[in-house]
Amino acid sequence: MQNGSNTLTYNLYSNSARTTSWGSRLQSGFGNPVSLDLTPLLGFPASQTLTVYGRISASQSSAAGGLYTSSYAGTDATYNYLQSPGLADCSTISSNPGTAPFTVRANVDRTCAVSATLINFGSHTSLASTLSAQGALSITCTNSLPYTVSLGNGLWGTAPATRLMRLQGTTTGPTISYALYQNSGYSQIWGSSAGQTVAGTGNGALQSYPVYARLQSQTTPQAGTYSDTVIVTVTY
Repeated sequence: MQNGSNTLTYNLYSNSARTTSWGSRLQSGFGNPVSLDLTPLLGFPASQTLTVYGRISASQSSAAGGLYTSSYAGTDATYNYLQSPGLADCSTISSNPGTAPFTVRANVDRTCAVSATLINFGSHTSLASTLSAQGALSITCTNSLPYTVSLGNGLWGTAPATRLMRLQGTTTGPTISYALYQNSGYSQIWGSSAGQTVAGTGNGALQSYPVYARLQSQTTPQAGTYSDTVIVTVTY
């Protein structure tokens, strides 16, 4: 199947287990064609429905998003039949040629999935010195799909440079200020405004982005566990 210059590999089968390819009299490499015997009774026509089973091959995660089609017309989808009072070898029939055009379609969704690791500054008795930590985002997007990744201000922060971890179990308790960055030099803040987001292009596989966290020296609050939740938004 094609979508512009992009392709998807698939096959058509004559059985639901998809073990017998639906072949062709004209192209033996595709396997054998399907043969059928119909026996009309008392002058009435006979009919039978045949199901075509399709399967897209695995390991095609690099396929670009969009609609893929494969058209069967002319010699691509043909049939022949023979009216005979006895048995005949279907592979030799060339009479009464006809065509049965159809189209195979598949839509590859343009989509992204994201997951994140925990960022842990560890345990400390004092916040008089700068502390650093690191996490990571794992993003999987459809091949050739552009996207941007933004980070929210957290549950209590008002800006990406002043996110706040709050003492767990409280809603108005003490806080610890921290920030998240795109680079190890801590010069490029990671937020949601223009110039603060990270851009990428999907390749169908997992792409990893480090998240650099820094906690500047500040007054040490009361002892306890402090935490925050930051929303990751992938726009595509």
